[in-house]
Amino acid sequence: MADPVIPFVDPDQLAPEARAMLDRMADMVGFVPHSMLTYFHRPAIAGAVMGMMGAVFQDEGSTLPAAIKGKIGVICSAINGCAYCTSHQCYSAAHPPGGASGLSDEQLTALVSGTDIGGDPVEAACFSYARAASFDPASVTPDVLEGLKQVLTSAQIVELAALVGLWKMINTIHDTLNLPIEDSMKDYARFLDAAAG
Repeated sequence: MADPVIPFVDPDQLAPEARAMLDRMADMVGFVPHSMLTYFHRPAIAGAVMGMMGAVFQDEGSTLPAAIKGKIGVICSAINGCAYCTSHQCYSAAHPPGGASGLSDEQLTALVSGTDIGGDPVEAACFSYARAASFDPASVTPDVLEGLKQVLTSAQIVELAALVGLWKMINTIHDTLNLPIEDSMKDYARFLDAAAG
């Protein structure tokens, strides 16, 4: 692994509250991501990012299907050009929790290349919005929004917009800090090439 540009925090040096937050993240994903070892230089920022992620991905009021949110993470991270997040999102989509069937290499390539336009009207509308908003937020036309209104509730549209915006923020942070990809995720960075091709 290449040395990080920003040295990782030493978890043992964190204040007890910050260490508890880091441990919760490790329990959730099964390891301590390099991103969190970077964010915890500013525990308040780490907490805010974790809070937003929790609101978008785990809140009890969420009604946007988790499978679609996972695919959108792949799409947005690839469009935004973040190798770190693309590798993480592709790995997660290929290895979902609970023993569910994951996406194949062909399916991941179709998502990042844009050839997968969605398997049903909900996916199609969400993918169209995610791609337009990620390439250029100003390109989200009234037609794209009308398409969303045909298949999603107002709450789901807000959740989708927050999800896409969250990826834009996270991808920018991770990519500009040049976060080194964990060894277990490195193989999945190859899918970023499909976005460029």
